[in-house]
Amino acid sequence: MVTDVLTSAVYNNVAWCASMCRVHGITSTYDDDVWASHRPSPRWFPDAICLRPTVAADTVVAALTPRRHASVKDCFADVDLSGHGFERLFEARWIAAPPASTGEGAAWSIVRGTEELNVWGASGVGEVIVPALLNDPTVTVVAEFDGAVLNLAADVVGVSNVFDTAGVSVATWGAVASTAATVWPGTPLVGYEADDDAAAACTAGFTDVGVLRVWAR
Repeated sequence: MVTDVLTSAVYNNVAWCASMCRVHGITSTYDDDVWASHRPSPRWFPDAICLRPTVAADTVVAALTPRRHASVKDCFADVDLSGHGFERLFEARWIAAPPASTGEGAAWSIVRGTEELNVWGASGVGEVIVPALLNDPTVTVVAEFDGAVLNLAADVVGVSNVFDTAGVSVATWGAVASTAATVWPGTPLVGYEADDDAAAACTAGFTDVGVLRVWAR
């Protein structure tokens, strides 16, 4: 069961990264081993994603040739890229949760226009989360005094870019789950977080389903 959830989380994340690349005019492709953008991805997004366990390091590097600088999301934390000039940036936990009941807890509003998005983007991601993303039917930007991005792919709702001006808390994650239930009812949630944010999500009802690493050179 965990393997199925983790696979859905990985492919949902690939869809989110591909959507983000697409609105920035960057194409991408994937095979059974690796998803990769054809030129550098937007800031904070990986240039390659490992899609299954035990992908060979040479396979990952080949997908990025001839780029000198790149980042890789090692989804199963089992690829050693240190021999190819990469350094480990951070480690995080994949998380998953069953769908919340519609109307359970406070839900955030949907960002529908450029002006609202500019206010949301003042959190520091405005240069990456651009207005064209609002036209993608699989992506929903949500906000209150806090915010997140939700995307639908691989039969799950991916949660990313979660922020809270008072600090991400158990209540933040409860609002995320409630909001997802209003947008895509009955759909499980996935995402990844690290440290205190991961702990808050798990207290709010998410489950730790695996570890990932991000590498860069």
